[in-house]
Amino acid sequence: MKIVFSIPVHERAESVFDLIENLLTYHDDCGIVLHISQSFEISSPYFSEKSFFRILSTCEPYKSRVIINPVRWNTTRVNGGVHLFLNAHFGNFDYACEKFGDFEYFVFAASNELYFKRGAYDIMKNYDAGLDNLKYNNWTQAKLAQDDLRPRRMLRELGIPDFTISMCEGSFYKREVFKKIKDILTPWIDPKLPPTGYALEEIYLPTVARKVVPADRIYNGRFTRINLNQLATIPLVDELINLPNVFAYKRVDRYFDNKARRYLGEKIGHYRERVEKLFWIFPTPIDPVANPNVSQIVIQVSKVLFTVKLHVARGRINGEEGTHDIDALNLFFRIMNEPQITLDVWKIFVEDLFNIVRMLFIRLVLNPRSMQLKILEDLIYRKISEVYKEFSSQLETWQIEDGIMLANNTRYWKRLPPQDFEVETGKLACIMANDYLQKDQTQKALNLLTKMQSLETGLSKDFYYVLSNVYRKLNRKDDAIKAYEKSF
Repeated sequence: MKIVFSIPVHERAESVFDLIENLLTYHDDCGIVLHISQSFEISSPYFSEKSFFRILSTCEPYKSRVIINPVRWNTTRVNGGVHLFLNAHFGNFDYACEKFGDFEYFVFAASNELYFKRGAYDIMKNYDAGLDNLKYNNWTQAKLAQDDLRPRRMLRELGIPDFTISMCEGSFYKREVFKKIKDILTPWIDPKLPPTGYALEEIYLPTVARKVVPADRIYNGRFTRINLNQLATIPLVDELINLPNVFAYKRVDRYFDNKARRYLGEKIGHYRERVEKLFWIFPTPIDPVANPNVSQIVIQVSKVLFTVKLHVARGRINGEEGTHDIDALNLFFRIMNEPQITLDVWKIFVEDLFNIVRMLFIRLVLNPRSMQLKILEDLIYRKISEVYKEFSSQLETWQIEDGIMLANNTRYWKRLPPQDFEVETGKLACIMANDYLQKDQTQKALNLLTKMQSLETGLSKDFYYVLSNVYRKLNRKDDAIKAYEKSF
């Protein structure tokens, strides 16, 4: 194996699959090792936690080329875990050595980074390491390191005159070189010590690398262009593609439907469809050859629901809502009252119905005026209500209010215990509130989160962190501080 990419995952699970496909598209013979933060809730509006791990463990090429580090550090910014990213990368390296065996290079990547052209390995193979060669400046990371006694003591004991600074993403190290650097640094990064408040990997790694690697064996630069103040746009991507020795960009918005992210996957890399299929049409319909004892009626329903999901997905993704939404509605309407399809048959496909509901939720958030989607959603809820009619006296119909599901007793629909329902609802609230903030609809975000508070549902640490940002935008400083304190 030529390259192993190390990726810390701490938000937006759907962007992880997008990055995986991106890396596999632009790099031959590569592997990927993921570190998943302790505080990261894997569930997404696109798929469940169970689906996340099932895809990685059962679907090729992920099964053979992606591994997940079993040791998890809390690397979130809110909880002061920025300094643990280096521990995460070191753990990823050890796990990659164990699972992948021999490989040439260890390369850093981030879930808000994407590549847009090939050729990085052709440069990499001529060097032992590739990193920036920046000295102390007014950059926050460098200032914090200068004021920290631990790294100053490390410099003295290792005989290094001063820090070297390098951003992490797009830097690379030959396997044996990285092991040597890791062995030197391990005594200095005890995770039990108080947080430093800065990213150690951007200070410690390049500083020691410049000591142990001869200057003529270091590529002075990284493969990733980074601008923390500018999200990727389509014109920016087109401009970067023509620059020599620039192969990737950070920051790309982690939202799966971001225009630049979609452009990179659909028009430039041509891998977007593979990612979409993971989200929307997994699993595939029942195979009659492999399941000879399954009735033709069950196989027929399986195929129709698969096609309905495919139409709903294509309508959302390709912007052809009219045609695909009508086809999805007509197909479902055709089978929902078919007398041969009994409630016992429908019970087999309850999970499929809920998958379509999840897809429709996302669709209606993005396209709330689609009458076809609203009718289809209503028909599916009716069918679910028939299947679970024993709950009908306890249930109120699902509602979409401010883009969030806030119906009473929704847990009965999903067969979830109360605490799981609250967690899922809270996550959806945070997602929608963030969307409102990005659109400068701060009051709508506040109304939504206030509604959640009144229901006492889904009030997680992330919820209060988003709420603190809302208050901050509204210049309600005292409320912002109180909410921020609850996010720890």
